[in-house]
Amino acid sequence: CWLCTVQGIEFGATKIMLSAIGAMVCSVGASPIPSTGGVALVVLAIAGVPINSTFGLIMAVEFMGDRSQTMVNVFGDSVIVAVIDKWFGQSIIDMETAEKEVKSDED
Repeated sequence: CWLCTVQGIEFGATKIMLSAIGAMVCSVGASPIPSTGGVALVVLAIAGVPINSTFGLIMAVEFMGDRSQTMVNVFGDSVIVAVIDKWFGQSIIDMETAEKEVKSDED
């Protein structure tokens, strides 16, 4: 951990395992959220690393990378939606229309 090295903290096997487990748990819902540097804060806190001004340095550098990752994520989601609409768009509309007709026939 670069942050540990800068602060002179020993980062042994136990802290590495805690960080890995914390990162896996925290990353489950973090991908669609911009500015997920807070996840790094949680992972470091789990490992027992003190959060001080060096974390601000990481957040300042991470800002631009995070913006580009969010842009790629949104673009990828948009492409998938367009592909699904192109392949299945009309059939989904037809199914919804058929369901409405069935419901109106039952009444």
